[in-house]
Order: sequence, then C-alpha cells, then structure tokens
Amino acid sequence: MTKKKRVLLCIERSPEKLQHMKETLETLGYSVLTAWSGGQGLDVFLKHAREIEAVLVARELPDAGGDEIAEEIRRLQPHVPVVLAGNGLGD
Repeated sequence: MTKKKRVLLCIERSPEKLQHMKETLETLGYSVLTAWSGGQGLDVFLKHAREIEAVLVARELPDAGGDEIAEEIRRLQPHVPVVLAGNGLGD
C-alpha cells in the first residue's frame, strides 16, 4: 500500500526561492503546491483546503502582506498550521 504524501502550500514572490522550497520539500516526501502572490495563494488554498496540511508564507508578497494571508487562512481553516517567513521562504 502506497503511503499518501502530506500536502503543503508554499506562497513566495520569488520564483527561484519558490522552486527551491518545492524541490527541497519534495525530497523530504511532501507534495507541494505553490503560489507567487497572496491572491493566488488563497485561490490554491480554497481549491485544495481539504488536503493541505500546512502553509508556508512569506511576509512580503506582491499583492498583500503575508500576515493578511495567514490571518485569512486561519479564519477559513483554524486547524491548518501557518508559518510566516520574515524575508521570504528559504532565507
């Protein structure tokens, strides 16, 4: 029986950092969804809310603050852990 991969959502404005985080987390056995903006991150979260187990979000995003996105995700799904990264993911 194949073990189901845990799903994470990474929201980061830098494509290079986002790709690095995705590759790193996948080598650790996670399935990783990505978004480059707050709006896109919320869209991905809403589409996959039942499967996402945690969210990693950069504080600075092109269209919203990471704090705002984290607050909205917590409002929608309070049980899902949200981790904020100060200067972006991978720093």
